[in-house]
Amino acid sequence: MINIVKAIERHKNNKSERMNEIISILELNSIAYEVQVYKTGKNLIVTLGNEPFIGIGSHYDAVPESPGANDNASAIAVSLNILRKVKISPLEKIGIRAFFFDEEENGLVGSKEYIKEKGIENLIGIYNMELVGSGNNIVLWQVDDQQNTLLLKTFEYEARKQKTETHRIPAIVTNSADHQSFKEAGLEDSFTITAVTKEDLSIAPKYYRALQNGDIAECWKILSKAPVFRHYHKPTDESKHLSIETLEMVSSLLFESIRSIDKRY
Repeated sequence: MINIVKAIERHKNNKSERMNEIISILELNSIAYEVQVYKTGKNLIVTLGNEPFIGIGSHYDAVPESPGANDNASAIAVSLNILRKVKISPLEKIGIRAFFFDEEENGLVGSKEYIKEKGIENLIGIYNMELVGSGNNIVLWQVDDQQNTLLLKTFEYEARKQKTETHRIPAIVTNSADHQSFKEAGLEDSFTITAVTKEDLSIAPKYYRALQNGDIAECWKILSKAPVFRHYHKPTDESKHLSIETLEMVSSLLFESIRSIDKRY
């Protein structure tokens, strides 16, 4: 998976080439795809199996001058790995739909355009990913203590089996994430997965105190000290800072969650 991240990060400031790298890997694995063209961009969509579908979300655009290794080539690599596994060992009762969204960094435009054209009716929920390349803990956001949905509970169960800590975070962690588009459209079981370190978790309470006080400047000052955000939206967001073990952990958790839901659906 780290080689996928390296291939994508080479194309800084070139969305078309980043998307072409994804297409090349899909074609190498004989996985069919659809390109959704809208006014200002292109989404790449892969569907395996039959509806209803579990969504797997990532985005291939990056902020200017950033290689976008963790944000969000790490998620792309995990998505492609899961697709490869499902291609080899198909699901029996449900399917998966992997989204490689455009313009996430421009206000979730790609995911909103998908919903506008395709809707959410055939989706069970969506596992969206942001920054899944470093750390050995998982935060799930926007998820409160009351949420008791299928994708969420299954992921937490699989994490316990694999002895991986998960933490529900009710607020937005980064500027935004594509799960929000689906949640606002009425798909309740939609949230984002991010991999973090213990140090990130220790900083989190300070961040939320600042957030409650409405001090946005202080929020970003605090976040800048968290390891997961050290290279966020910067030219230093490179694959050399990522962990192969973290990518494998996230991929395993998601794949086993999807297989578990397929067996019980």
